[in-house]
Amino acid sequence: MPCNDINNFSFEHDFDYWCPAENPLTTSWVQSGTAYAGEKFLAVATTPTTPIGIVSQDLFWLDDETPYELTVQVRLVEPFGAVEDGCTVSAHLGEQEIAAEVLKSTEGDWTALTGSIQPSARNLTFSLMAACGFGAHASEELQGQVQWDEVLFGPLCD
Repeated sequence: MPCNDINNFSFEHDFDYWCPAENPLTTSWVQSGTAYAGEKFLAVATTPTTPIGIVSQDLFWLDDETPYELTVQVRLVEPFGAVEDGCTVSAHLGEQEIAAEVLKSTEGDWTALTGSIQPSARNLTFSLMAACGFGAHASEELQGQVQWDEVLFGPLCD
């Protein structure tokens, strides 16, 4: 399990330390419910017009000589309408992708997204991204919702 460099990793303090992308058509919110850990989790909703939703956190004083490990819990919930191609969930450090997976099941089960990376610099932005595929003839009322919780990112602990 990695030591954690993420602040507010389980969204218990709403958006403290997190910045939703400045796209007014993609919504992000913290809600209570069946969280993986704690009481709250992050929900990112996308639409056919804006199929990508991003939240990010600036990280400082990373050790650029040590590999970092990622484990984040993610799930796709029943979308309003049909997400034809599922939703690609991914985590990034700066411009580099740490991990990505396509979610198609809306069973409501949490899935671990894992990966590793060596930081290329000491100060970088960590981002979580959801990109949903709606198909060519999707109406704007459709929505894909990806939920995130328990974001663990850091070097391995002893």
